[in-house]
Amino acid sequence: MAKLKEHWATKMLTKRINRFNKGPLLPKFLRLPSVIELGKSKTNYLPIEGFCEEGAYTWKKYNEEMRKDYPIKFFIYYTFNYWFSSNIIKPISDFKYWIRSHTIRKYHLLDLRSKVFDYNYGWLDSDTKMLLAIMKIMEDFIIEQDTANRLIWLKEESEKTKPDPQNYDYSNDIKRCKDLLAIQKWWRVERAENWKALYDKCGDKSIGHKNYFEMENELVKEDDDVMKKLIDMRGSIWT
Repeated sequence: MAKLKEHWATKMLTKRINRFNKGPLLPKFLRLPSVIELGKSKTNYLPIEGFCEEGAYTWKKYNEEMRKDYPIKFFIYYTFNYWFSSNIIKPISDFKYWIRSHTIRKYHLLDLRSKVFDYNYGWLDSDTKMLLAIMKIMEDFIIEQDTANRLIWLKEESEKTKPDPQNYDYSNDIKRCKDLLAIQKWWRVERAENWKALYDKCGDKSIGHKNYFEMENELVKEDDDVMKKLIDMRGSIWT
C-alpha cells in the first residue's frame, strides 16, 4: 500500500489529540477525574448537549457533577485554568500565530506566479488572474494532499470493502481525485500545447482573422469550462 504523506497540520492535530487523551499536566491530587476514570467513556470525548440522544452523558452533565462534587478542584482546573488560558496563553499564542502567518506560512497571500503559464511578475488582466488563482489553489491542494498517492490508497480501500455494501463508499472520493489529476494534466500539458498551436498560426494569412479568433474563443471557453468544473467541486476540496 502506498504510504500517504503526512501533512504538517495532521501531525499537529494528532499531537494535540494525544495530549488531550493523556489528560492535564497537573498533579493527580489537583486535577478532576477524567471521563475515562469515571467510566463514562473510553476516550476523553463526550457529546455536546443538543447534538446527541436524550439522556446521554454530556460535557454539560460532567461539568455540573464536577462543580458539585469537587468545588475547589473545579475552580483550579476549570475556572482559573480557563481565565489563565484566555487572558495569558491565548494572546501569546495568537501573537505567535500572527508572526508565523505573516512571515512563514503567509496563508493570506496567493502567489500567482506559474511556470506552466510562464508568468513571474507584472500586470495581469482580471480574467487571467482568475484562471491563475483557481489553478494555483487546485495545484496547492493536489500537492498538500498528495492526491496521486491518495488515489492509490482509495482504490485499495475500495477493493477491501466491496464485499459489504454497508461499508463506506469510496467512489466519490476516487472520482474527485481522478478529476483533479485530469485537470492538472490538462493545465500542465494539453492546454499549453493547444495555446502554443494557436499562437503558431498567428499571422498565417491562409487562416484569416475570423477563423483565428474563433479558435481562440474555443480555447477561452475550454478554460471557462474547466474553471466551472473546479467551482462545482469546491465543496469537496478541503483539508
